[in-house]
Amino acid sequence: MSETCAGCEFTEVYAEIIKEFPKFKEIKKTESRFMRLIGTLLGLIGADNFMVNFTTTIGTTVYTPYKWGFYSDATRAVVLRHELVHMRQAKRYTFPIFAFLYLFFPLPILFAYFRAKFEMEAYEVNLEWEYTHKEHLMGGHPEAEARHRRETVKLFTGPDYGWMALLHESTVQNWYTQAVKRIRG
Repeated sequence: MSETCAGCEFTEVYAEIIKEFPKFKEIKKTESRFMRLIGTLLGLIGADNFMVNFTTTIGTTVYTPYKWGFYSDATRAVVLRHELVHMRQAKRYTFPIFAFLYLFFPLPILFAYFRAKFEMEAYEVNLEWEYTHKEHLMGGHPEAEARHRRETVKLFTGPDYGWMALLHESTVQNWYTQAVKRIRG
C-alpha cells in the first residue's frame, strides 16, 4: 500500500477490484430496499448495527453502511480489501454455492461453520492492517490488543453474524492468536 498521498490506498484497492471484477458496484445500504429489509429483520434479533457499521457484499456489489462517509480513506481501503476476499471466495466456489455455504451450512445460526471460515479469512486482512498500519499502532499496546480481541470474538459469537461461532468461542480465540502470529512473522 502506498503512503505517498492521502487516499492512495483507497484508490489502489478500488482499482484492483475493478480490474479483477469489472462489474463491481458500490451502493449505499440506505438506497437499497433489500438491504433495508435485511436490516429490519436483523434488528429483530439484536443485530442492529447492520445498516450503520457493516459493509455487505453480494456477488460483486458492495453495500456500504451509513458511517461509510465518515471513515478515513485508509479504513475504507481495508474494508474493501476485506470485501474483496469475499468476492474472491464467491468466484472460487461459484456464487450460488458460496451463498448457500455462507448463509445456511450447516446451520444459519449458532454453528455457521462456513460463515465463520469465510469471515476468518477476510478478517485476517483487517488484523493485518490493525497490526501493521503506521497510523494504527495496536501492535505492542496490550490494552488495545485485548480490547480488539474481545470485540472480534464478540463479532463471531454475537448477533451481528448470527452467533455463527457461539458454540466455538475457543476456536475463534485460537484463530485470532494464530492469525496474529502469522502477521507478526
